[in-house]
Amino acid sequence: MNLQERIMTIVSWSNRIPISKICLTTSFKEDIQLDEIDFISLILLIEKWFSITLTRDEIDNIETIKDLADSVSGKLKKYAA
Repeated sequence: MNLQERIMTIVSWSNRIPISKICLTTSFKEDIQLDEIDFISLILLIEKWFSITLTRDEIDNIETIKDLADSVSGKLKKYAA
């Protein structure tokens, strides 16, 4: 399972959304209608799961599953270097 698939699985599981309704272009606000609290809870879960910390600016730029996957990937590469 690649990083994007793991993130989609976490989003599905944590928000009780069928995985079939989630793809890379899924918008957190428009498509799965996460409110601010649910979105921040998801970010905290992702940070804990991958042992990373996203900045406020990075979080503010996350709108889709792909945006989140790209942010996580960037952090993992940064920490690995």
